[in-house]
Amino acid sequence: MAEMIIMPKLGFNMNEGKIIQWYKKENEEVSKGEPLFEIETDKTAIDIEATHDGIVRKLFAAEGDILPVTLPIAIIGKKDENIDALVAQAESQLCGSAWAPESVTAAEKEPAEPTGGQDYDFDVIVIGGGPGGYVAAIKAAQMGKKTAIIEKEAMGGTCLNAGCIPTKALLKSVETLKEIKKAGEYGIEGIDSSTAVLNLQKVQNRKNSIVRELVGGVDGLLRKNGVTVFRGTGELTGSNTVNVNGKNYTSANIIIATGSKVKKLPVKIDPKMNFSTSRELLELEEIPETSVIIGGGVIGVEFAYYLASLGCKVTIIEFLDSILAMLDTDICNAVSEKLIKLGIDIITGARVTEVTADSVVYEKNGESSEIMTSHVLMAVGRAPHLEGIDTEKLGIATDRGAIATDGCCRTTIQNIYAIGDVNGKSMLAHTASMEGITAVESLCGHKREMDYGKVPGVVFIKPEIAWVGMTETEAKAKYPEIKTGTFPLMANGKSKIEGDDSGFIKVIIEPSYNEILGVHIFGIHASDLIAEGTAAMVMEGTADEIINTIHPHPTISESIHEAFHSAVDKAIHF
Repeated sequence: MAEMIIMPKLGFNMNEGKIIQWYKKENEEVSKGEPLFEIETDKTAIDIEATHDGIVRKLFAAEGDILPVTLPIAIIGKKDENIDALVAQAESQLCGSAWAPESVTAAEKEPAEPTGGQDYDFDVIVIGGGPGGYVAAIKAAQMGKKTAIIEKEAMGGTCLNAGCIPTKALLKSVETLKEIKKAGEYGIEGIDSSTAVLNLQKVQNRKNSIVRELVGGVDGLLRKNGVTVFRGTGELTGSNTVNVNGKNYTSANIIIATGSKVKKLPVKIDPKMNFSTSRELLELEEIPETSVIIGGGVIGVEFAYYLASLGCKVTIIEFLDSILAMLDTDICNAVSEKLIKLGIDIITGARVTEVTADSVVYEKNGESSEIMTSHVLMAVGRAPHLEGIDTEKLGIATDRGAIATDGCCRTTIQNIYAIGDVNGKSMLAHTASMEGITAVESLCGHKREMDYGKVPGVVFIKPEIAWVGMTETEAKAKYPEIKTGTFPLMANGKSKIEGDDSGFIKVIIEPSYNEILGVHIFGIHASDLIAEGTAAMVMEGTADEIINTIHPHPTISESIHEAFHSAVDKAIHF
């Protein structure tokens, strides 16, 4: 018996879908379970499978058409079966609706070209191949835009080549060494853990191999998606023109993704000092006996942990009143205690005034002090990189040295977007990637804005630190009343099995509706666990919904469940 195929309703809020591709044409056979067509909604793209064997007798919609849910789009039946009644029924439904076939979507119609119908070399040019830029280029190509990307060095930017990835590769080597030294605690014999050491040359080789493989993967993805790649520095010479290696290329839309550069303090530094930025430290093949790290942010703390774990005597000097000042106070205090137990000295509220040949001079409470050291790491953060972008000449507004953007990542010039570190909003790789997607969908006419209040952060020491949303101090400043809940990982079975039950989970809720305001984790696997809190907040979930979600046992995720129990009433297992 012939079957009517309708536009499926795949979610409660789905009202329409776009047909991306028909896998079968009229008069072609299709088997049950075989992909019949692909649709795109506001949330996903998915293949729809045939529910019966048969022949595609009639198609009512073409690729690119957008139809409301439940409207007929095809008929599947036997070869000689009479389908006149079904065709008449389908045509009646289609004529009775407000839908009219469209071969292009709003995404392909908007925005109007800034100069009115002018032909361009590209639809989108992306300047910079970091985690924001390459993601934006791939997304633009996937959405049917003729796209180019400009990168002067290796694809992947600072994150992949001199930041997130190589740093974590080094930290993994350190943690593996620690695990070997603890082998006896797990009942493993036959290993002389007392002689285990890191061969830093091999550590570097492993790190470099990982980076090369991932960079090659990005290059492959760009090729696969048909993105044109230019090697060189892109200079934005007009609202629609970019110069690369002396040649001009035009584009209807331009995405600036030039990243950031290392900040340096305006202090005198003796050239005889063994002085590094984070980039040089990643290539370190000999551990210094002592190191002073200027800056107690994420970069400074991760490198402090790395060096101290290898036997270096480390001192952190931080200008603010605490290290990792973005953290919830309870988490920050616990982290500071952990670092001090590791042998790291922490000096806060101090201003570095000079780096001599063998010391660092700083002021604290109006008094000058000096620390003798054989090495100094400058880790005071990063600043937007605007090489090739003359914002003043182009009329692009800036804010404290960063390119000013709206929620869609659009600059003050309508067809120019700025994503990642260069807009200064949230200098994290995963933020840059999401901004790249947001910018592309916006320039394609879709409604999409960033929500910077729900961006997770992570510090990769051990145990890890992760957070999303407000700290307790921030929540108290905004809400008349809040509730907090905590759960120690020493009460979690899986943490004990893993051999690290230090730390805790803290959650913050608004008690009227049990709205989740913040999730803060100091403990094993925090970088993975924080995604649950982030997803819940993005979906406007409540503490009750987390509590009513069954968490698998034994897992560390149960601690999130318990922390929300603690916030609403009482934890079960503590």
